[in-house]
Amino acid sequence: MTAETNPRVLMIGPSLQSRGGMATVENQLIRALRRNGTTIEFISSYDDGCVLKRTIIGLSAYLIYLCRIHSFDVVHLHMASRGSCLRKALFAKVALRAGKKVVIHLHGGGFLDWFDKGVSKFIKQKIVSFMNSASAIVVLSEEWAEWMAARGFDRQKLTVIYNSVPMPEAACHPDNGNNILFLGRLDDNKSPDVLLRAASRVIESFPRVGLVFAGDGSYEQYEALSDELGIRDKCTFLGWVTGDEKEELFEKAAFLCLPSRNEGMPMSILESMAHGVPVIATSVGGIPQVVTNGWNGFLMHVGDVEELSILLEKLLSSPSLRRQLGANGREMATKKFDLECNVRKLDHLYRSIVRE
Repeated sequence: MTAETNPRVLMIGPSLQSRGGMATVENQLIRALRRNGTTIEFISSYDDGCVLKRTIIGLSAYLIYLCRIHSFDVVHLHMASRGSCLRKALFAKVALRAGKKVVIHLHGGGFLDWFDKGVSKFIKQKIVSFMNSASAIVVLSEEWAEWMAARGFDRQKLTVIYNSVPMPEAACHPDNGNNILFLGRLDDNKSPDVLLRAASRVIESFPRVGLVFAGDGSYEQYEALSDELGIRDKCTFLGWVTGDEKEELFEKAAFLCLPSRNEGMPMSILESMAHGVPVIATSVGGIPQVVTNGWNGFLMHVGDVEELSILLEKLLSSPSLRRQLGANGREMATKKFDLECNVRKLDHLYRSIVRE
């Protein structure tokens, strides 16, 4: 490949039709890279479903990969923790033996906690060795890069490329919104229970306000908790939403609340900022790089119900504050999370490692 030729990229990750932020990022990058003239092919290595389905998808992906890898210059691996890490280690090993450049793109705040607490010292060494064998490791924030460098990952290979978000033509009006919006998977990590407990302390003072939970996962336990807390009539559980339905949620939102235990760079926060909707979120992962406390939202401690209840009341009581925080967030999203800017960074990364 000459320096003037666009790199040929083979991208591997969860199904483009799967639910979650990683698939959203994959779709964005593929469309934008193709617009820029990059030859890119995608292989799905994972999808939701039963064990048999996941096994068939994984084996099929590996066979297709073995047939296609020789036609590409770069293998771009989208990776999270646990099984995702194991699968991508196998793909990376094959790519390196074939003389291809490897980019590992790390998603999901769960990796940090899993690496520190969920694996033995021996496995840690294997993970560090595998990832350091790549030409580049893409992470979602400077905090991640520093965290990984402190644990033996090669700082020279760590590259920060933020998740990106398309910008709506017009901002929403959170000062007129009546809903507290939770947008994410309903599970222990995202902590919808913390939001429910905090809201139960203040929501009766705001009769027009409701809580809307939109995202994948099993919500029955959270419905039961809302009933136990006496606020079931204030709560709506929608399941997974996309497209116009999601746009309508932002239009009716007073603010987004995401009290997660671990995060990378949540797409729901970036989408909220792009829509001009303020955010309350925990100070974990890359969130402090996008939510500046008191400027475009508020940061809280993990699991602190009392602190969150105070912040909920503060925002619900002040439409003008919501409007100002939302405007500041949209300004940041425009400057920092523009898709085309981040795609140019990725394209430059491909070109630089291929020239090595």
